[in-house]
Amino acid sequence: MIVDVDQFRTLRGLFDKLVADLQPFGLYHGVLFEVPSACLQVRRILEAADFGCIGTNDLVQYLFAEDRASGAVSNNTSFEDAPVLWRLIEDLASAAREAGKPMAICGELAGNPDLTRKVIQAGITAVSASPSRIAGVRWAARREVTHQ
Repeated sequence: MIVDVDQFRTLRGLFDKLVADLQPFGLYHGVLFEVPSACLQVRRILEAADFGCIGTNDLVQYLFAEDRASGAVSNNTSFEDAPVLWRLIEDLASAAREAGKPMAICGELAGNPDLTRKVIQAGITAVSASPSRIAGVRWAARREVTHQ
């Protein structure tokens, strides 16, 4: 879990040093935004990263002090009724657009076809979903895009 830009730069530097003799063509370094402290530094992090992805499961846990050990990622917080979460997703997507970097989303929220419209409206254009949810998310995305 990346918590700030300095940590990302340190880790990226170590990785680049270790693979310097391998000539890793086309290798990109990204950040999974799942900790609020990293989200608050999104612009600085995206100066150093090639792309970002919002990890909704951990982000919801840390943002709302949820207990993932309870069996559900979000016991008390409904994704649909969490304006703070959606504002944060919009801010992360906006920062990525400003930086000219891709920003995707993953986790339960990303794989929920009922939330695909909100994901698109928030400015996210790529999702990572479990195989069993891909068809539903694609259908919901197509429906949203054709209705805009």
